Amino acid sequence: NKEVINDDNSVFSGLTNVNFKIVALLLFTWLLIFYSQRKGTSSMGKFAWVTALLPYFCLTVLLIGSISQPGAISVGLNKYFTIDWNHLLTTEVWLTAAQQVFYSQGAVFGILVSFASCNKYRMNVFAHNLRLSLINACTSFYAGFLIFSTLGMRAYHVFGDEKSCRDSQLYSNIEQCRVDNALANFKEVVGEGFKLVFVVYPLAITNMPFSMIWAALFYAMMISIGIGSVMGMVNGVYVGFYEKFEKYLFKQGEKQQLSNGAESKKSFLQKFLLVIILIHLILAYPMVTSASTNWIKIYDWSLCAISIFLFGFLEILAISWIYGIDNFIYDIEGMLKEIYPSGLPFRNFLKFCWKYVTLVMCG
Repeated sequence: NKEVINDDNSVFSGLTNVNFKIVALLLFTWLLIFYSQRKGTSSMGKFAWVTALLPYFCLTVLLIGSISQPGAISVGLNKYFTIDWNHLLTTEVWLTAAQQVFYSQGAVFGILVSFASCNKYRMNVFAHNLRLSLINACTSFYAGFLIFSTLGMRAYHVFGDEKSCRDSQLYSNIEQCRVDNALANFKEVVGEGFKLVFVVYPLAITNMPFSMIWAALFYAMMISIGIGSVMGMVNGVYVGFYEKFEKYLFKQGEKQQLSNGAESKKSFLQKFLLVIILIHLILAYPMVTSASTNWIKIYDWSLCAISIFLFGFLEILAISWIYGIDNFIYDIEGMLKEIYPSGLPFRNFLKFCWKYVTLVMCG
């Protein structure tokens, strides 16, 4: 933290100490975001091929590299497939799991609604959402192999000291001693949040042969995932804002001119996108200072962890109870009547989940 981001563990005093290397990287990232969205969904679609497929490639290559290292299987995957029932019964693990579902699905943030506005009316949204959920679940499960094999390799390297095992009188098998020590201290190498990504992973990668290659692949994957996520979020903000307040932004004549001229509208949207990016850059100021670590924690908890459940609760409440769950399902069935003429599959189950289960879980 001190070497890369000059962290001084403060909240306010470090706000005057700007890290210009981080500023340059932040500007470069938002430049990529602007370039990916400058032509709307047409340019985003091209970028999506990279941001969607590159992480899978990097994930697979990193998994092949990490799983061949000592401790990856005997320690890491051993822990991955060992159920800790005491931990499973705590509310913390389910809260974290729910957050992961929200983040991976893109629910609540407005991303899916923004992208769905580009679909045809008769698009089979039921099948698409089912596939999206399955792909996200399988991806998380697949990524778990890389996470735990890397952590197992790290635990084996740090706590599986060969010399102490040779001196031990309890073990005749040195390798088993190293594995048991690593398993016993596994929690010591597990970091939370950005610590896992930016501290534990890089340390583990340095222990691998040709570490620079693995490090490049790892950060290519992280950049691709990050840009892909932000692309959707920014699109949801600026397109949604524009469509909602278009009539207030222009006089009738200007609005008519924009509607008739595609180039004029595109030019305006690009300028509007620049304004949104500028606002994001201003809001990101604490993240480029010496106080960034504590501000990230504040943002992560107050603006992310709490807000996703709050807005999820409000959205479900509005759809299921105010608009009416029967009306909502009737709308979906009207869109898909050619595909499902007898009604939406699992209709009663979905109705029960949307009206009660999801609402209670978000609340």
